[in-house]
Amino acid sequence: MAMNNIAILRLSKPSDWNPERTVLESFHWPQEDKLEVLSNLVDEVFPHHFIEQPISVITPADLSQFPGPIFIHRREYSGAAYRVGPHPDDINVGDIAVAKIANSKPILITNQFEGLFFSSDFVLLRPHKMDQGLYLWGVLASATGREFLSRLFSLSSRNYRYELLNALLPVRDISNSELSDLKKLASNSTWIEEIEPTWWRKTRLSTKSWKKVLTPPQEENIKDSQPLGELIEIIKTKIMKPGSIFKQEAKGSIPMADHRYLSNREITRWCIPEPEMELVQEGDILVSSIGDNAHAVVADQTMARKQVIVLRPKDPSKTDALVSFLNGRSGFRQRRSLLSGSVIKTINSKDMLEMRVPKDLKDWEGTGLIRPLKEELEKRIWR
Repeated sequence: MAMNNIAILRLSKPSDWNPERTVLESFHWPQEDKLEVLSNLVDEVFPHHFIEQPISVITPADLSQFPGPIFIHRREYSGAAYRVGPHPDDINVGDIAVAKIANSKPILITNQFEGLFFSSDFVLLRPHKMDQGLYLWGVLASATGREFLSRLFSLSSRNYRYELLNALLPVRDISNSELSDLKKLASNSTWIEEIEPTWWRKTRLSTKSWKKVLTPPQEENIKDSQPLGELIEIIKTKIMKPGSIFKQEAKGSIPMADHRYLSNREITRWCIPEPEMELVQEGDILVSSIGDNAHAVVADQTMARKQVIVLRPKDPSKTDALVSFLNGRSGFRQRRSLLSGSVIKTINSKDMLEMRVPKDLKDWEGTGLIRPLKEELEKRIWR
């Protein structure tokens, strides 16, 4: 988790003190690294294109707060824009895109963005050194960095580009192994989902589940794969009585995981389990049955609320790889396709058993997708 920043400030002297500015200036980075003005480390890239007709454009609204994906829509957008390409006036691989939006994640530009457009709502930074750029992305995209950006962009001043470029950021040398880890994490944690315009298929609806038939075809989920149900079992947890759930931790109580917790929020409920209850065990996998934003996580000992599906791997050595797969591109797409409901989108736990999982999970080991991106970077950047 991001470090809590607490400061005691003397407010009697300034006659025109700004509360947001005071909060920003009270911020402290977790480590005593050298601080450098960001404009000494990067150049700003300016938009050199103007869009009149609707095309695929990435806007701040497309950014999820959780690892992947960035959805690209054909939206009615007109105005200045950046294009990702090889020319100096374009966005280049290695640049960093920062959106002025609450708790958004900075994007490291990789080859997968080639030819795409970003709206001018982003600030585009070009690091003077590629290796240093990877580290700066890690700093800004970590939990602490995103807290810093939230404070920075809360300032009353509308010139947030100026505020960002004149911000003080920590700098340090990083090893080749750290660089390799950051590159892998950047590649695995963000991907692009182009919205499919149309598709067709012939089938007999009287003999099959409509939900599965109406799911867009995804051939990569069928080749060399096996049903998730062959690797895990679903653990049914007992619904707690209202009187046994507490808003504060009590003696003998254990935390309760809900879909908010899986969205990287704090535990807000505790319970005292009854002796016969099935507890979530360390190493179980928790998946939210509500929506598609929540992260699949490896559990500590806890109780799961009814919005959480508990998966118990038959082979514990595959736990991390399974979690990474569920949080990766194919796993995310499959989970998303299983959502149903006219108002609140939910997943049926039995449908999850039919998700297709690669027979060989080695490619999903060590991907850094076990926890949300900002928490993974928090662990790696602030050692």
